[in-house]
Amino acid sequence: ILFDIFKEYETAIEKYLMTLESRLPGYNKKKSDKNKLLILNENDTKSMCIILNTAAYCAEICPGLQHQSRSIIDEKFHTQVDLSNTIEKCYELRTKALFALINSILGQVNKTLIQMYKRQWHVLTSMGDQSEYIIGIVNILKRELPIIVGFLKSSAHLLFCNKLVEKLIEEYMTALFKCKKVSS
Repeated sequence: ILFDIFKEYETAIEKYLMTLESRLPGYNKKKSDKNKLLILNENDTKSMCIILNTAAYCAEICPGLQHQSRSIIDEKFHTQVDLSNTIEKCYELRTKALFALINSILGQVNKTLIQMYKRQWHVLTSMGDQSEYIIGIVNILKRELPIIVGFLKSSAHLLFCNKLVEKLIEEYMTALFKCKKVSS
């Protein structure tokens, strides 16, 4: 009977993860639409943070549940008390929510970057201390990051920041190389 209870826990956690996954942006979209960058509104951003935190929390508690279950269940069931697949699903969901947040910011930044590389740089008559494009990106980050940072657990915060910086640099460098010639 204890093994049956363990299986109920496992099933409940996996159903919970599926419910959370169904709340991801683009979950019900066609495969061709899934590669598009979806810009999240504030409520969707908060939801992604909560999903990310919840998935990470589930991944943290599953090993303890597995250990405790093995300690009270008959030894013949020990090999069947395995939550490694469930833990993997938790990490997959965390990653999907993380990239939904990052892709939302990139979707906004890309609008600025497209303006930057389409500009006719050879007709530029004056320069300031800071590019209007950099100011635009900074404003996006100032608007979006406080919401995300306010909702993410500290363990997810570092992961989010590292991945965001990695993707922002990649997008910015790509945009720089797409810029038109400055002189003829």
